[in-house]
Amino acid sequence: MLGFEDIELRRDAARIEQKELCERAGVHLQTYSRLKNRPGSLGATTRTLKKLKSALDELIGERVQALISEGASDGKSN
Repeated sequence: MLGFEDIELRRDAARIEQKELCERAGVHLQTYSRLKNRPGSLGATTRTLKKLKSALDELIGERVQALISEGASDGKSN
């Protein structure tokens, strides 16, 4: 299981906004901000981490698919 710090690193590297991730995960943005700004205090529950990880995996997968589709359409001759 990824920790919050790992999720945050992956989110940042994928250039996914915190708000977008939270909306997809069903996690309040305030909760995410608390976890980010006060690591260690009142840590994330396993359930919250699972929701964030799952949503992040989905969002990254969607972006990869969009890039693949974009690349495929760029290669077509008209």
